[in-house]
Amino acid sequence: MTVQDQINAMFENLKHILEEIIAVRERAVQIEAGLFTVSREYATRLQTLNSIAVELNQRLEDLRIQLKPIVTPPKAHNQTSTTASTVVNIPIASTQVPAQNLTADLRDKRKRDLADYLEEIVSLEDHEMIMQQINACVVDDQQDIGNILELLTWGAIWLQRTPYETLDDQLSRLNTWQQALNDRLGFWKIKVRRLEKDSTYALWQDRQLLTTDQWEQFLDNLAVEQLTANQSLQKKIDVLQEQLKAKIGGEVTHG
Repeated sequence: MTVQDQINAMFENLKHILEEIIAVRERAVQIEAGLFTVSREYATRLQTLNSIAVELNQRLEDLRIQLKPIVTPPKAHNQTSTTASTVVNIPIASTQVPAQNLTADLRDKRKRDLADYLEEIVSLEDHEMIMQQINACVVDDQQDIGNILELLTWGAIWLQRTPYETLDDQLSRLNTWQQALNDRLGFWKIKVRRLEKDSTYALWQDRQLLTTDQWEQFLDNLAVEQLTANQSLQKKIDVLQEQLKAKIGGEVTHG
């Protein structure tokens, strides 16, 4: 297989990865927006009731602790204490360059190379917008070239070779781009999995299956259930408070 054949195959890989990134990223954005909306609507209807439930449960636990019989621990025998000697390790300064510095330098070089390439390739009408994105990426230590590549529309930017590049240079650059895109694809897949594990994800799924009226009724039902649960907690608290009063009264009488 010639270098040009490898480049053509790389084009197909890059296009496929870019399409997959777009789909997964859109999924992440959709879920994130949905979770935000559902959380806000849920909190509007149930946040106060849930806060009351937390407070009632804490009061209930406090009362249970107060009602427990006091157990006097046995007296401990005197023991001879020994003080362990402390060895102070004096760190030896390392002359090696931290790995994170090397990674940051490599990341900066990749971003500068991408900026140089796009400076040559990008058409005049798109130049200002794309170069603004590139410059923002270059100065942001948390971003790599994948953050920019995933936003570039498939077309000439991906397919062209600059006058100073050989075919081998182009293939090497495309290999770097492929790794950067795979990293971004992995990032978005992890984000989707994390969002799907969110405590409100199941609630958002329910929301998608319901009409607006059904969703409102669903929230109303949850509110009624929580109100009933809070009332039950209050009754338990009332009972324990009476028991605590009786216990304190008995202790005073016997005292």
